[in-house]
Amino acid sequence: MRRLQETKPIRHALLWIAGYIPMVNLGDAVSEAIGITNVGTALLLIACSLVLLGYLRVGHRTRS
Repeated sequence: MRRLQETKPIRHALLWIAGYIPMVNLGDAVSEAIGITNVGTALLLIACSLVLLGYLRVGHRTRS
């Protein structure tokens, strides 16, 4: 993914977006199954944000 980020940043962004959309749909389904509005979506998106932050931090460390 690092190489893709450096050589084709738009494709890299589209891949992240392509992962985000199904994650939101899955979170909505989980929320509906639990019966608490948006809790499943919120938890999955928080997890996604943490993964993305870790990904960006590791990438920043390897460039320095």
